[in-house]
Amino acid sequence: MKCIAIIPARGNSKRIKNKNIKFFNNKPIIHYVIKKLKASKLFSNIYVSTDSNKIKSIAEKNGAIVPFKRSKILSNDYSSSRDVIIDMIKYLEKKNIKFNYVCCVYPTSVFVSNLILKKAFKLLLNNQNKFIFGAIPFATPIERGFQLKKNKIYKNMKKKFIKTHTNKLNKTYYDSGQFYLAKKEMFVKKVPVFKNGNIAIKFDNYNCVDINNPEDWKLAEIIYKNL
Repeated sequence: MKCIAIIPARGNSKRIKNKNIKFFNNKPIIHYVIKKLKASKLFSNIYVSTDSNKIKSIAEKNGAIVPFKRSKILSNDYSSSRDVIIDMIKYLEKKNIKFNYVCCVYPTSVFVSNLILKKAFKLLLNNQNKFIFGAIPFATPIERGFQLKKNKIYKNMKKKFIKTHTNKLNKTYYDSGQFYLAKKEMFVKKVPVFKNGNIAIKFDNYNCVDINNPEDWKLAEIIYKNL
């Protein structure tokens, strides 16, 4: 049963310039991800989908395969990772490349370890019709949250939780933004990742950062150095 990894790596990232090849602790960040995927020995091939010649060059130097240049339609601000993954799956199927499972891994997923990937794959083999993904707990119960506009509260928490002690509130999680593993049909049929019953591997707040802005980047570098 073959599993491939697909790394969607667009060139024109907005919040962090050249995010997917920006130097992270002295090396392009995608280098770490490809290295970890190769070291896991779980994947028959590691593919990168990109519209950037620079990303293509760095990815190939690190041992990934970039079989084609991603179209402009799938490289704009409105294209989804799911559509990019499906695009790669369809291309590989046309080339008669056989595989059963797909792991979508982002180029900034430096906190994915061999242990986590192997745990995820073992879970998948016993839960064939599920997505396996990473989740991080909110640092404080979301029921205690509120929104601000010009430093003033304009949307408060629900009244029913005002007098509820925090240790009686359910722990809630958010997507770690690290990886999504499933049978290839689950991607093609656009089965929701965050559907009830799908399985999350828990990351701790102190050993995982979903990198979306410069502040996240700085924090991720600090945490990574101390792992």
